[in-house]
Amino acid sequence: MRTNASHKGLAVLLATLLSITSFGMMAAADGGEGPMAVLDSPTPGEGQGLVEQVGASAAAWQRGVEIIDADSDGNAERTTAAERGMTSAGASWVRFYEVTDADSDGVPDHVTAYEAAQDGEKAYQGGAEYVDANSDGNPEKVELYQGYRESDTRWSLAHVLYVDASSDGDPESVEVFAAGQWDAAQWTAYAKLVDADSDGNPEAFGVYQAVAWGDGNYARRLLLYEDADSDGHPEKVVVYEDAVAGEVGYAAVAGLEDADSDGNPERIEAFRALKVDDEVIAAEHLKIVDADSDGNPESVTYGAIAAKEDEAVAVRAIEYVDADSDGNPESIKAYEGLLVVGVAVGERAFEYVDADSDGHPERVTVGAWAITADVKAVEAAEWLDADSDGNPESIKAYRAIEAENGSKVAQSFEYVDADSDGNPERVAFYEEGIVVWADEGVEAMATEGASELPPVETLAQVEAPTAESLGLAQEGTELPSAQSLQRPWTDEQVRPWENDGEAVALAP
Repeated sequence: MRTNASHKGLAVLLATLLSITSFGMMAAADGGEGPMAVLDSPTPGEGQGLVEQVGASAAAWQRGVEIIDADSDGNAERTTAAERGMTSAGASWVRFYEVTDADSDGVPDHVTAYEAAQDGEKAYQGGAEYVDANSDGNPEKVELYQGYRESDTRWSLAHVLYVDASSDGDPESVEVFAAGQWDAAQWTAYAKLVDADSDGNPEAFGVYQAVAWGDGNYARRLLLYEDADSDGHPEKVVVYEDAVAGEVGYAAVAGLEDADSDGNPERIEAFRALKVDDEVIAAEHLKIVDADSDGNPESVTYGAIAAKEDEAVAVRAIEYVDADSDGNPESIKAYEGLLVVGVAVGERAFEYVDADSDGHPERVTVGAWAITADVKAVEAAEWLDADSDGNPESIKAYRAIEAENGSKVAQSFEYVDADSDGNPERVAFYEEGIVVWADEGVEAMATEGASELPPVETLAQVEAPTAESLGLAQEGTELPSAQSLQRPWTDEQVRPWENDGEAVALAP
């Protein structure tokens, strides 16, 4: 349940936005923290204090208060207070305050306040009006105004208007405006809320803030909110901001669309980019599409890139596809790559495929490779389940590392379950390696008289078995060679990610 306090608090919030933008630019003129931070840096102004300064130095003045309670019930129908004065230097000020309670019920129907001061070129005016014609405590109108001028390059204006024609505590309209200049800095801000049916769910809300300072520097923000059917679920929300500060440029935009206003947006999209001179650039983009508005997106994509001219590039991408929108994606892909010129290069890729969208993928592949000045490395794995029953027919994995000094390590793994019953027909693991010691003395000791590995028979200190000892048929049967026993598979079977013995990149 909404309360009067909450809606009046909204008006106060908008008024706060006014002061933040106006006097925040004064901080920027003295060197703020950043282009967008300028809009969030409140600094007190000088206009409001001018009346007090002049009044405190008054050489001549007049003051008076009048209270009228015609029916003598203790509730004054009108209270008026005013003062004015002048200093010996010619500065002047005036103040006026009046409260009217025509029905004498203790709840004011009308309040007005005004003050002004002038001291040389400095001038200030401020006013406020409060109207509650039916005297129910919910004002139909609240209006505030402030204006300050010190010179042609130092001035500010501020205005707030709150309208609740139905006097139910839910305003139909709230507007805030501010503009000004402080030396080289200029700013403007505007906000408006519209709730025509006065139900507490605004049909539209918008905020705009902009600030500019010397040499073409500026920062801006924009927010738009639309809920035409006033059900609390906006059909559209847009947020935008950009800034330029010296050699740095920044822009960002985000949007939401929910045409059927059911709380499940059909599209969400966001983008931002940063540029520093012509050397550094960074950008990222996110898009979510749920065309049938059931809460299960059919598509999610994300991409990002960062680059520094002639030095480094980084890329990242993600894609999620669920065409039938059942929550089981048919495809998920992810990729990232890094290139550091003259130092390193690397890529990683992942792919998930579930063509029949039953939650059991038919294929999952992972690959990665990297190259530095003296090391090359590659890793890959593949999981296959063609009948999509959760029992893979094949799992393969491969890893290889190669160093500039000649050291090499290679590992491969293979799992085969052709009938997909969970009991593999074959599981194999293979590894080979060569290590080249960096220390010359250790290298000499390790390689002397052992430049080649001895054959399998010597290592096992046994002779290869004969066909007779194994009980094999005599005709047409020969024992495999020691070489084939040592490696009973081909490179093509266990190293599907190699080409002619060299590691190759895996692209998504």
